[in-house]
Amino acid sequence: MEKLLFLNDFFCNNRLFDKYFFFLKNYFNDVSYNENNLENYDFIICFGGGCLLALDKLSLLKNKIIILITPYLDFDLFFDRNSDIDKLISLYSEKTGIDKECLNKNLKFDNIKPVFLNEQIVKDNKIYIIYGDSNKIIPLDFCLKIGMILHGVSFHLIENAGYAPFIDNYTTFRKILEDVIIDENIGR
Repeated sequence: MEKLLFLNDFFCNNRLFDKYFFFLKNYFNDVSYNENNLENYDFIICFGGGCLLALDKLSLLKNKIIILITPYLDFDLFFDRNSDIDKLISLYSEKTGIDKECLNKNLKFDNIKPVFLNEQIVKDNKIYIIYGDSNKIIPLDFCLKIGMILHGVSFHLIENAGYAPFIDNYTTFRKILEDVIIDENIGR
């Protein structure tokens, strides 16, 4: 079995993994959350703001399977870090459909910085992008730009799903992870 690192969105706590990604424990003997040592893992699943760390360190990573769920490159384009935290959490929950029990009440935005990617051919890692076609926060164009900068990514658009496609269309999302990505890379 492989080692999995889950990089969560800044707004979310680990209950999100337990609620929507629990099935991945069947495929990985080691599951960790929100660590900075990406090179120690075989699979890296990132959601929202968690994608910033993986994309920032992309040039240093080799032989990884990287799954970017609703990636973006600049937090400040979509979120106002100067907003009242309670209002920001309520708005985020409303727009994403993520239960408040899965949200982090102690948000810190100090270390969030934009990522600047150079156009490149993805050859050292396998990268998958999963995006919901009804996303109310990150426009599709921004996600497609990441795919255009990183030549060779596999892009999966989930219909009738928003910022958190694992909530809005769980069956399709899980099928992509298990039947496409896991089967293709480690089998069952």
